[in-house]
Amino acid sequence: MKVYNIYHKLKMNYHLIGDIVMKCAIFMADGFETCEGLITVDLLRRAGLTIDMISMNETLTVTTSHQVKIQAGKLFSEFQNEYDVMIFPGGKLGTEKS
Repeated sequence: MKVYNIYHKLKMNYHLIGDIVMKCAIFMADGFETCEGLITVDLLRRAGLTIDMISMNETLTVTTSHQVKIQAGKLFSEFQNEYDVMIFPGGKLGTEKS
């Protein structure tokens, strides 16, 4: 199963780097692809990595392309570049906003 293999590789790599913990951020705007965002968060957390969900909206609530409401942990206005990895899930609506 492909998802398991990705998870297993991430978990192995996490253990190989020892005490170094990578900090990740995923930026979520209204209309982001549900699977691209949530599966990524799930896999990275299962692998033991820290990932913050950052709302590109004025509130912490973000609505996915399939109308699933997500509660992010931080607002983009609070964002500081303290991350090793930044992830931008796709989605047409979020790219159309200025």
